[in-house]
Amino acid sequence: MLSPWFVLCVATLTVGCTAPVRVTTVDSFGRPDLTPHYDHRPRDLGDALDRPDLIQSLRDAYRVDGVLSHLAAERYLGVARRAHALILDPATPSDERDLLIAEVYNRAVAGVVRNAPPTRSRDLYHLGTGPGAWPDPTAFDSFTPAADVRITGLRNHHVTPGLGTPLIASRAVDPDDPADDLYPPEGVFWPATAVLSFPEDDAATLTLYDPRLAGTVTLTDPQHRGSGTSAPASADYTFALAADYSAPYADLLSRTGELASLGFAAMLDPTKAEDRLGVYLLEPYNPDKTPLLMVHGLMSTPLTWIELTNEIQSDPELRDRYQVWHFLYPTATCPYYSAYQLREKLDEVRTTLDPELDDFATQDIVVVGHSMGGILTRTLVSDTGTKAWDIAFTVPPDQLVGEPSSIEFLRNVYIFDSKPYVNRVVFVATPHRGSDLAANLVGAFGNSLVRLPAYCTEKTVAIARANRDKIQPDYGPWLLNGPPSSIQILSPNAPASQAPDLVPIRDGVAYHSIIGTRTDSFDNPADTSDGVVEYWSSHLDGAQSEALVPAGHNAHDHPQAIAEIKRILREHQPAPISDAVSLSR
Repeated sequence: MLSPWFVLCVATLTVGCTAPVRVTTVDSFGRPDLTPHYDHRPRDLGDALDRPDLIQSLRDAYRVDGVLSHLAAERYLGVARRAHALILDPATPSDERDLLIAEVYNRAVAGVVRNAPPTRSRDLYHLGTGPGAWPDPTAFDSFTPAADVRITGLRNHHVTPGLGTPLIASRAVDPDDPADDLYPPEGVFWPATAVLSFPEDDAATLTLYDPRLAGTVTLTDPQHRGSGTSAPASADYTFALAADYSAPYADLLSRTGELASLGFAAMLDPTKAEDRLGVYLLEPYNPDKTPLLMVHGLMSTPLTWIELTNEIQSDPELRDRYQVWHFLYPTATCPYYSAYQLREKLDEVRTTLDPELDDFATQDIVVVGHSMGGILTRTLVSDTGTKAWDIAFTVPPDQLVGEPSSIEFLRNVYIFDSKPYVNRVVFVATPHRGSDLAANLVGAFGNSLVRLPAYCTEKTVAIARANRDKIQPDYGPWLLNGPPSSIQILSPNAPASQAPDLVPIRDGVAYHSIIGTRTDSFDNPADTSDGVVEYWSSHLDGAQSEALVPAGHNAHDHPQAIAEIKRILREHQPAPISDAVSLSR
């Protein structure tokens, strides 16, 4: 009778799975209310554009769209060519030019891509290259016009109106390509914008731009077909490049049903997440952009970062400066062990992406951790010496007996140095000194459900039983029966709860706290709580900033917390790369 209630209470220790994001196909033709990609909003296609023949040609293409694909693509291409000429005609009024782009040209380009994508039909056009263009569009498996999908579950849908058709460019990960191990197994989903140009009478060029690299596009008509004028400058126009930054991410999220259930399942059985343990990139590695690593909390997954990720990827300044990485790990395991995995995986990813470790990106990583993820994050910027080890053992590692590899494993878990390439961290709702919820019946019940990884348990138990007389009394019961679970560590009464205050954050690291209060009245912050973690546990002296937000334990998802993280990221100034490189070697 009590089990469902207990499970619900245990679930409140963290945010499990955020609301699912769904992407559904819609028919956007002539329905500007279904697409956010155009500034203009007439009631129907062509209502405000006095080009009946052009509108009729577009409708003729639509009638065979998806039925006679090659014919539809040819018709759409013809419409795009005529619209292109009118757009470049100096006699075309500026307001009509905008309508031609939104009402005709962009829709025609979408029709061409829908019926004759780069991966299938190349006889209608050439593939273009240039600054900001995807170097090999055929590397993608599919292209979906973003106007053809409707998104539910994201707080904001971020687009930039302009010239071109925003696309969801996607492909499956290649199991034989080691580089693809760094991308989510659900697939690669990246933004692209298709632009058709007609540099010669009988030629068409389709260029797929990466809107994260190209903000504008210039159309040029060297023969001035639109008006017959010979003025050379009058046929060149530069436009904002249309973009949809949310649709590709939403499409990825819509396929994460297995991941959505993994947070709770992996807490009960960490083996369910072992195959997915790692640091994941959400875009191609850029050696000149700062990685923003997000570390989720107990009974959670990277899906908890949906809103923050969407906001970072859609903010022009932050998108230019940061690339989002996520860390996924099974959360039942002792945070010391999970933190060890974080450090190992992060170093592994850095050397995989940058073997010489001389890129700007691998020398300047900003980390934001939620809840228990903040505890893991703290180990990246702390030098433990033997302080954490001494909480568990009465002698140094070299005085233990047992299998050397097991002793070395425990040494690496408890004794570590900070990472010099991490110089700024943000702690959100982090129980640095534990949570009372983990110490009561709720925590006891949750801990009774947890199974720890065999690898970690076997090594710990073997060393503990061979060194019974060298274990601290308070720690003995844990080590002799296997390492403590994450719930046990989060108890304020746990010996390990002393570690955060015993192990300070490295000098020179900028750290910030965001704390939920469940109220917008902050007269006495010391008395506040997010419902799971008390203020006294989340507060850190010396923080460069501390923001209180009227939210529960899912404070990282609150708009005020997201705004604060964005503020911190804008103010972040990395150390000179020469200094960072010398420290990392």
